[in-house]
Amino acid sequence: MSEFDFLSNIAIGQYFPAVSTIHQLDPRFKLMIFLVFTLGISFLDNLTANLLALIWVLTWLAAARCPLIHALRGLRPLLPFVVAFALFQLFFTPTAVGCAALVEWRYLHITTCGLSLMLLSLVRLATLVLLTSLLTMTTTTTELAHGTELLLAPLSNLRLPAHEMALIITIALRFLPTLGLEMSRLARAQAARGVTAQRSHRFYFMRNIRERLPLIIPLFVNSLSRAHRLAVAMDARGYSGTRGRTRAFTMQSSSRDWFAVVVAMFALASAYVLAACLSI
Repeated sequence: MSEFDFLSNIAIGQYFPAVSTIHQLDPRFKLMIFLVFTLGISFLDNLTANLLALIWVLTWLAAARCPLIHALRGLRPLLPFVVAFALFQLFFTPTAVGCAALVEWRYLHITTCGLSLMLLSLVRLATLVLLTSLLTMTTTTTELAHGTELLLAPLSNLRLPAHEMALIITIALRFLPTLGLEMSRLARAQAARGVTAQRSHRFYFMRNIRERLPLIIPLFVNSLSRAHRLAVAMDARGYSGTRGRTRAFTMQSSSRDWFAVVVAMFALASAYVLAACLSI
């Protein structure tokens, strides 16, 4: 991979066209499954059960015919923060009842509970990132916008701008790959002007971060300029929120969507049943 290729490390927000059952699901049901599964995993505190949930997500990625390597690349930008957080949990988790101390040296304590908590956090984070990648890789930006708007429609009775909130969420997801592409262009532009960056090892986190800092300000300025052009384009096309707005198509659920909900609920329930059985 090229040292200027930032886009390949961003899996969230990129749509991967394919012919699969998951691609053809109603976006409202995919969003509901995503939200329920995300909340369910967040409260699942068993390592083996989280591994089962990760296997379910990997199975869905295979069923959607999405490249697993591309989805796993979404974890690479988070790697420095994940490693720092994992080491903090490993070394600074205090000894509790039922935990065996493995290493104790001054303020550093490595216990079985800290090791288990570190592995649990890593598996849970990988599951959530892959699940988010699965949602965006199988759903277009238009489908995400309409699905989110329809799910938030009941909030309109509380005078909350459901349509505008859905638009903000979908634009934010869609702009993630755009930021990666803009970062690549800035890096190539600086290299063309004689700025030579040392090619360091991928695990030299601080050196890599220090080399990318000069790109942050122009990236921020270009992002503001792009957002301004988007706002001007929307205003020129007469965008006024939900006032007088019609839809080009209507979403209709089918038995396939309800079957997907049943499969997702079974997957989440199986993880919780496994966690309950292991705790007995």
